[in-house]
Amino acid sequence: MQQHLAVKNAPDIEMRLVAIADLYVDSGSGGYQRALDVIRANSYAKNFEPGAMKAINVSVRPDGRMMITDGQHTVHMAGQLGYTHIQAMVVHGSRESEAKCFLIGNGKGKKNATSKQRHDAALVARDPVALAAQSIMNTYGIAVSTGGLRKGFTNAIGAITSYSNANPAALKRAMDCIASAWKEDDCAWSGVVLRGMFDLAVGAHDMELIAAKLRKRKATARQVMDIASALQTAAGARGGGAAHAKAAILKACGIKVP
Repeated sequence: MQQHLAVKNAPDIEMRLVAIADLYVDSGSGGYQRALDVIRANSYAKNFEPGAMKAINVSVRPDGRMMITDGQHTVHMAGQLGYTHIQAMVVHGSRESEAKCFLIGNGKGKKNATSKQRHDAALVARDPVALAAQSIMNTYGIAVSTGGLRKGFTNAIGAITSYSNANPAALKRAMDCIASAWKEDDCAWSGVVLRGMFDLAVGAHDMELIAAKLRKRKATARQVMDIASALQTAAGARGGGAAHAKAAILKACGIKVP
């Protein structure tokens, strides 16, 4: 049974049963959706209540592929229970429109998607702010970390995106300084270091001098993070030290903090 829901000036939505075998998810290499949590989906199947199963959202691409935009765990559960078809709200879209839907459903504050997944989806959706942030990262040869800090990766895509939108000139000075001082440092592109360098750049500090002093004193990015954390603890505040990152960098440079 099919039902068309037409609203003036809005895309048509078709409610119908779709074959589970025909459904795909934009995940894996080059994808932005999170991987299937099999344990979670199996738990749904174990505690299944027929009235609790919801319709999934599906986007039909121009090539005919049917992409799940919301409900992959429901689909897995249905398959585990022996269903061959599932109720779906179907629209005709594209990978770009699917990514926009993903961003709407997985915006900031949502626990389901990681910062990297939201950033990757924003790139697919051709979001200009995300594209600008990615261009900056490409300039410095860094990528978004999926966990932990290591050379060439950042755990602060949110900060880079925000700073590139608010003050790209200051962000460039900050990142030039980081690249000059700590090109090979695993912690160079951490959120704490980026926050401190950006604050210094906004404050019109001599960033070339700061980089030179850090190199001369052989101060590492990890040391800056540790100093910032200690300053924050001493101030009676929680967190990783971002609020005191600027002072930590100056201290590591041997510059007296007011």
